[in-house]
Amino acid sequence: MDGQRDMGFIGGGRYAVDRRVGEGGGGAVYLAYDQTLRRWVAIKRVRFDPDSPYGESAMNEATQLASLQHPNIVTVYDFLEEGGDLFVVMEYVAGQNLEDVTEPMTAQFFGDFAGQCLSGLAAAHAMSIVHRDIKPSNIMLAALQSGGFQVKILDFGLAKQMVAAQTQTVDQSGALTGSIYTMSPEQLQKEKVDHRTDIYSMGCVFYQALTRRTPFQGDTVAEVVAAHLQHQHEPLGTLRPDLPKALVDWVERLFALDAEERPATAAEAAVELREILQKRAQAESRKPSISGVPLEGSKKSKPAKGKKPKAPAGEGEPAREPFYKNQNFMILALAGLFCVTLLGIVLIKEFGGGGGGGAIGKKKEAAATPTPEKTTFAFSDRKDISNRAGKEVTVKGVAGEVIEEQGGRIIVKFEGGTDRDVMLSFDRNKGQFSKWALGKFKGQKVAAKGTVLLDQGRVFVDVPSMDDIQPAGGAD
Repeated sequence: MDGQRDMGFIGGGRYAVDRRVGEGGGGAVYLAYDQTLRRWVAIKRVRFDPDSPYGESAMNEATQLASLQHPNIVTVYDFLEEGGDLFVVMEYVAGQNLEDVTEPMTAQFFGDFAGQCLSGLAAAHAMSIVHRDIKPSNIMLAALQSGGFQVKILDFGLAKQMVAAQTQTVDQSGALTGSIYTMSPEQLQKEKVDHRTDIYSMGCVFYQALTRRTPFQGDTVAEVVAAHLQHQHEPLGTLRPDLPKALVDWVERLFALDAEERPATAAEAAVELREILQKRAQAESRKPSISGVPLEGSKKSKPAKGKKPKAPAGEGEPAREPFYKNQNFMILALAGLFCVTLLGIVLIKEFGGGGGGGAIGKKKEAAATPTPEKTTFAFSDRKDISNRAGKEVTVKGVAGEVIEEQGGRIIVKFEGGTDRDVMLSFDRNKGQFSKWALGKFKGQKVAAKGTVLLDQGRVFVDVPSMDDIQPAGGAD
């Protein structure tokens, strides 16, 4: 077979190889047909030596990919060893990769795209997996029948499970592996990398999605590396002045030179993006709409030629006597007075008998109006709030210290409060929260809505989403 089709069948004849469609991190990628399940698949072929560290790395990659089940990450169906090679059988994604997109994204389209990218990356980071080769060609946009699109992150060929920061991967010759245009400064300098490395690379990808050019450029590899390390790039706001400043600042923060200035995880970056998009939507909804009332000074319609314009009511007619001075008015008034008098006599005879207990003259007992249940409290109202365990309340106070506890819970204390007072609780297992995002409320008066929880003598208000904590302002 030729270079484009150098395999026939693999997997004992199950997978019929159609053609080679590209190169991935460390191996060729083929389009094949699964004759058992009758579907098209992508198969990545990796040179495999089980006794070498690279063979072990290839097997680890397949295992990691199989464990990453997420709508925005390509799904692994199977992997097998055959003829000295390792084959990873994956979902075939029909669409185009970001490298092939020719037009800059609009702010609305970008919001959806970036949110999906970060959602997939967050799933990998939650399993302590760092991709380390995020680039436009590794991000696919698949068209959906509904008319939308779905992002798929491909090729975890350089991915590595990292509980702690580790040094960047190099190949057998000692050269760096990965895309030079999206590689982080810590990768380029062969320093320790962690999840923020992917954040940097994704920021470079987002810049390119909005401008169709890479942020760090040069005629040679050395010049590109120098641009990264000196952080020399044209500001995104200069190239896209139509974008909201908050969105521009957020994208550039993702690829900040100092890793400490970037969001710690993709989940945290996603929370920030969602807040920016929500504020933009709220601002758009407050814009005044154009009224259908004709503007003052607009042109009036002209009468047809040869016809006299119709005069407004009353013009050109003799003045009429006011209705209340007319004889007919006096007759109607006397008739009305007679009817009212007759109705009064009938009602008195029917209900007003002397001492008969008629309805007239008695005051109706006012219906008892139930007192509304109190649902808003100050954070120090521990007793009242604890009595509403399991119910929804709103608690107000000035946000203070933010504490991250084991188990994925973030606690926000109130200024002037102690562990005996009510605190806010944010469960990362139930929503996308970050210590950084919640820390922005520190020193502000807030109103938070959530469910009252009692936990070993402590009282919490469990807040379900970032939308349920808002600046309050004013006095209690």
